[in-house]
Amino acid sequence: MLSETIIMKLLTILAFSLLFQVSCDNGTQFQSLSSKSQSLPVLSDLKGFEKESFRLKKEKPKVDILVVADTSGSMYHHLNQLGQSLSSLLSFISNYDWQIGISLADHGDHHNPKALQQNWRDSIVTENSGRFGSLMPLENGSRLLNKKILNSRTPSYEKVFLHSLSHKPKIDCKRPPYCSNYLEQPLRSLQSAIKRAVLDNQAFFRPQSDFISLIITNEDERKEDPSRATSAEEVLNSFLKHFSDSKKFIAYNIIVKDKECLLSERAKGGVAHIASSIAKLADITKGRNVSLCSPNYEAELRKISQDIKNQLENTISLEKEPLPESVQVYFTEGPQLKWKIFGKDIIFENNSTDSSSIVVFYKEKKKFL
Repeated sequence: MLSETIIMKLLTILAFSLLFQVSCDNGTQFQSLSSKSQSLPVLSDLKGFEKESFRLKKEKPKVDILVVADTSGSMYHHLNQLGQSLSSLLSFISNYDWQIGISLADHGDHHNPKALQQNWRDSIVTENSGRFGSLMPLENGSRLLNKKILNSRTPSYEKVFLHSLSHKPKIDCKRPPYCSNYLEQPLRSLQSAIKRAVLDNQAFFRPQSDFISLIITNEDERKEDPSRATSAEEVLNSFLKHFSDSKKFIAYNIIVKDKECLLSERAKGGVAHIASSIAKLADITKGRNVSLCSPNYEAELRKISQDIKNQLENTISLEKEPLPESVQVYFTEGPQLKWKIFGKDIIFENNSTDSSSIVVFYKEKKKFL
């Protein structure tokens, strides 16, 4: 026989499940809302619940977007496709204070594979350490610009973004985005770009600005030499070491996700791999992975843009991970908003121009179970 205490706990879980219909899954639908005004519950009815208060402000965020580009010959078409889709990437965040930089997915100033293996340098400050993580100069047509950061004030910025990404690769370290080699490692390059926040990338990583990475490659991390491959966790740890909780970091990747795309890329005569290591960075930062073989980058980049808006503008983070079925959200000021749970985060469907004051009650997951 089950004890009365256990039965009561099971009934409570069932009741919460039926009442709130919430899930931890990233694809969870937003909660339906009652048309009635809300009032806070009697505290005695919520014994054992955590309580946290928030305010969703309608201030437009600042966001720094770093594109880490694999510029090997087999990537030309994909880079050109991305270069033509900047308006889609900015579609939901065009009124933000945004800026974009471009770095390479490989070490930089080497083009002999054997020499690269023999003369490997992990340091980002020593001589001959390549361009690891440094921003590439931008280009407009055949003219190099005396700047490395693209923003809404850059004349013809959509054209500059396209030209800076979509040249046919060749070994020419004087022009972006050339200077490629045969050992792609975008995670290592991204980690180095973060470390360079105190060096030549200092102007890119602005205070009070959130950080977005966008890797585009048909490789996985350092596949030819996996023993020294950088992991997604190492990239995130470097970010937290440099910025702590002062910035959000969300990673997005345009990569080979499945066997069908892998075969398609290899049929072109180039080397390609399913990007399992790179995909993990998006998973642990609550980002998104897009198929490199997608016929429509514009639609996929609009989804990324919407996701950035949701996470930077319409997300609150609880101190503890909640039992999803126990979460209760009350709006004490401003519009009531649909919402869904993602781990510790509550994401709101928010198209309002007004601020909302929010109170959340929940039971901590590990304690409740």
